[in-house]
Amino acid sequence: MGTYIFAGCTSLQKAVLPEGRINITEGTFKNCSSLSEIYIPDSVQYIRKYAFYNTGFVEMTLPDNVELIEDYAFTNSVSLKSITLNDKLTSIGQQSFRYCDALTGITIPDSVTSL
Repeated sequence: MGTYIFAGCTSLQKAVLPEGRINITEGTFKNCSSLSEIYIPDSVQYIRKYAFYNTGFVEMTLPDNVELIEDYAFTNSVSLKSITLNDKLTSIGQQSFRYCDALTGITIPDSVTSL
């Protein structure tokens, strides 16, 4: 999938990513403000910049193989209340959760060495 492929699709509510994907590319779902349900396969290791910027998720669980969340990945996702991170995650980019006003808490795994 190319960068920003679904960006601005404000009516998109659900997405199913194909098995074998390694990346959620930069800006893939940026400004998909109605997106609230997604299937992310276990093969995904990297969530690139702005991938879920300004989406409508209330909660999200990242697959076990995600190692990297790049800068601004979830920024401005104002409905996001909870996100479950895994023990393979090593890096969370700057401002990844900025303006996630509903986010009440997050547990950073011990595996994270870069914030």
